[in-house]
Amino acid sequence: MFWLIIFSVAYAGSTENPHPTYQSDPVLKGFRSQTLNPGDNLTLSCTLSGLGDKEKVRFTWERNGEIVQDSLVSIDSGYSGVVWYSRVYLEQVTGATGAGWWKCKAGALSETARIDVAGSTKLLNPENTLGVERESGELNRVGRIGEDIVLYCPYQGTPPTQFTWWTKGRRIGESTRFRFPEPGLLRVLNLTVSEQGTYTCRAKVQEGEDLSGSIQLTVIDSPEWVAPPQDSRVTLGSRLVLDCRVRGEPKPEIEWTRRGAVLNPVTWDGYKIYENGTLEIISTRLRDQGEYTCSASNSVLPHLSRSVQVQLNVGAYFYPEQDELQGERREKVGEQDGSEDIDDETLKDLQQSIRVRSEERVILSCNPHGDPPLEIYWFRDNKPIPSPNHRFKIKNEDKNGTVSKEY
Repeated sequence: MFWLIIFSVAYAGSTENPHPTYQSDPVLKGFRSQTLNPGDNLTLSCTLSGLGDKEKVRFTWERNGEIVQDSLVSIDSGYSGVVWYSRVYLEQVTGATGAGWWKCKAGALSETARIDVAGSTKLLNPENTLGVERESGELNRVGRIGEDIVLYCPYQGTPPTQFTWWTKGRRIGESTRFRFPEPGLLRVLNLTVSEQGTYTCRAKVQEGEDLSGSIQLTVIDSPEWVAPPQDSRVTLGSRLVLDCRVRGEPKPEIEWTRRGAVLNPVTWDGYKIYENGTLEIISTRLRDQGEYTCSASNSVLPHLSRSVQVQLNVGAYFYPEQDELQGERREKVGEQDGSEDIDDETLKDLQQSIRVRSEERVILSCNPHGDPPLEIYWFRDNKPIPSPNHRFKIKNEDKNGTVSKEY
C-alpha cells in the first residue's frame, strides 16, 4: 500500500488576491523534469519571490492540464520570510499516481515540468492519470473559443523517443494554429470550433514499438450577440420582426418572454419563433404593445438577456363606450394578457342613428382614437359639409393633437 498527500492550494495574509500586485518583478521558481523509479518518494516545490508578507497568494497545482481534486489535496505552504512557497509530496510514487506534466501556478505565473516513472512505456487510454473514467475511453479536455490550450501526450513509463500528433486523419505540423513547446506537448492557439475533435498522440519507444492515445478536445463559448433585439415601432396590423440571434458552443437555447410569461407559439396565436431566435408577430394588435425579453443560455456562463419595447402607431378609429359592449366581448378584451385594450374587431368606423324633432338643435360629437395628430372631417350624405354655413357650425378643439377641419 501507499499513501498520497498532495499540497496544492496555499492562502495567507490579510486580503485575497489571486492576481497580486507585485512589489518588484515577481519570480516563480518551479521544479525540474525528472525520472523516478517505482516506489520512490517525490517532492515538488514551487516558490514565488518579489512579494511582501501582506499579500495573499493562491497557489494551484495541475497535473496533465487538470486541477488536482480537493479530495487529494492538503496544504503545505506559507511565507518563509523571503519567499512564498507551496509543496507537493507523494510517497511510493507509481506511474498512475505521479507520472505526467505537473504545473505550479501563482496568480498569472506558472511553471511546468515532466515527471516520469521508469517502467514499460504505455499510453493512458481508456483512463486518465487521476484514475477517473472518461467517456468513450478517451481523455477529455475543454477549452474556450479564443483561448490557447495545451494537450499532453498521456503516456507513463520511460519517455518515448519521438512524438507525433494527428487529428482528422492528418499529421499536425507547426503552424499559426499549432505549436510543440516540449516533446509530448501540443499547444492549440486561439481556439475556434474547427479545432474541436479527437487528437491522437503517437509515440515511438526505444524498442521501436509505436503507441498511440487519444484526447477529445471540446470547444465551448458563452452566448454572444450576433443581432440583439431592438426597440421597435410599427403600424397597427403590420408585421413585426424582433431579432435575437446569438452564437455560442454548445448552441444556446433562446427563450422569449412578455410581461413575465414565456411566449409559446403553440398557445399564443399570431406569434412565430424561428430556429435562429427571431420572433415574428404576423399582424400586430393593440395587446402586442409592451416589453419583450429575449434570453440566451447554454452550459457556459455568462448568459445573455435583453429587454426591448414594442410600440404601435395606431391610425384613427372609433369604438363605443365600454358599457355598450356586450358582456362576452368585454370579457374577451385583454383576456389573454391582462391588457385593457379594445379588441381588433371594434377598431372600425361606427355609424350612429339619432332621432330628433324638426327645428330642434342637434349637437353631434366625434371622438376618434389613435395616435396624434388626428384631423376630423365632417360629411353629410357622403358629401363634405361646406363652411361657412348658416345651418352647420363646426367647433374646433385642439385636445391631444385632435383638430376638426372645415371644408
